[in-house]
Amino acid sequence: MNNGSSQKFYLRTFGCQMNEYDSELLTDQLLSAGWQRIKHPDDADLIIYNTCSVREKAEARVLAHIMESAALKRQNPDMKLAVIGCMAERVGKNLLEFCPQVDFILGPDFAFRLPELINNGFKNGAVFIASEENEFLIITPESASPTAPRGISAFVAISRGCENYCSYCIVPYVRGPLRNRKVSDILNEVHQLASNGVKEITLLGQNVNSYSDGNIDFADLLALVSEIDRIVRIRFTTSHPKDVSEKLFRTMADTPQVCENLHLPMQSGSDRILKLMNRGYNFGQYRDSIDIARKIIPELCLTTDLIVGFPTETEDDFQKTLDAITEIEFDAAFMFRYSNRPGTAAEKIEDSLTDQIRIERLNRLIDHQQRLAKKNNQRLVGKQVEVLVDGVSKRNKSEFKGKDRGGRTVILPDSYGIAIGDIINVRITKADSWTLFGDNL
Repeated sequence: MNNGSSQKFYLRTFGCQMNEYDSELLTDQLLSAGWQRIKHPDDADLIIYNTCSVREKAEARVLAHIMESAALKRQNPDMKLAVIGCMAERVGKNLLEFCPQVDFILGPDFAFRLPELINNGFKNGAVFIASEENEFLIITPESASPTAPRGISAFVAISRGCENYCSYCIVPYVRGPLRNRKVSDILNEVHQLASNGVKEITLLGQNVNSYSDGNIDFADLLALVSEIDRIVRIRFTTSHPKDVSEKLFRTMADTPQVCENLHLPMQSGSDRILKLMNRGYNFGQYRDSIDIARKIIPELCLTTDLIVGFPTETEDDFQKTLDAITEIEFDAAFMFRYSNRPGTAAEKIEDSLTDQIRIERLNRLIDHQQRLAKKNNQRLVGKQVEVLVDGVSKRNKSEFKGKDRGGRTVILPDSYGIAIGDIINVRITKADSWTLFGDNL
């Protein structure tokens, strides 16, 4: 395995959009080196798992796949097994005690060294994690250009790491402190993607609102990206409530390419819990930001993240979260029960809540939010929306699907004359909690 010629690799990604982006960059590197990507691990010369550490359940899923691949490696000792990303950073060489068949353990900032390590003959437990090397990097490999097909939508990282240290969150420990990319590098990457047919860009960061490069802040960056030809839609994630600004909302409203879509994690409606989470705002401040955003962007589609069962959360605290989502009326929410992460500040908080209580509250929250989301979506029935067609429906291959400007999935039962990449006007005919259905006009 001195080079990638005729070699086959299998890559499985777990977790967030940043992991998906990192996997795309690593795929570009491997393809450029002559490797071939395959869809199943059985015939691979190299198996890569890009891992997530944000919740215990995510790590458990990865470990199960690693053990399956270890069995393959026992049958084929020449096969290489690489574990990269956030779980690799957190667990480090301890992973070798669990699974000695792993050849490479690379944290997020060293994942792009994998082709080099293979070429140089590293094997049998090569471990490179930033917390040990004291070297959190600004990463976009020079050798990575958009080689692998991106389709019509693509991610572009504008920063790495985070310095907010929310008490429940492992991200600052595994992805390091905030490092911003240069504006010129970001714009060059977007130009490349646009020249390869990408129409929609999603700018990524753990907290995009903290972005700066000299005098250029995140709102300025949005405006600059919008000037690039052939990019017709711009999205971004994730924003932090303590850092959103009226300038950002006005840039969104004044820039046609920027979609009316804001993902703003609230996490809890209880001020007491928000303080324990070290979120840096209270519910009143969050609500005020939403009021300003909706006044400036009347068609805003608002989504959020919510955690239930944070240590010491009472029934009253939980009820405040239910009341908050009723008042705000989010269009969608990603809802999770609290997962204890080693090394975080929340780990030290005495916790008497049982899993049974957490699951019961999560189910109540999901039921309530789905009713609210369905009501919001049904308000769109009979209205016209702009849809970027991005693929075929998973449930019915004869139907196309796409996203409206708010980021909602739209199913198009009548697909005659429609092609992936088209931007079409659609009249919504039906809606449920997650999906819109409509006819091409």
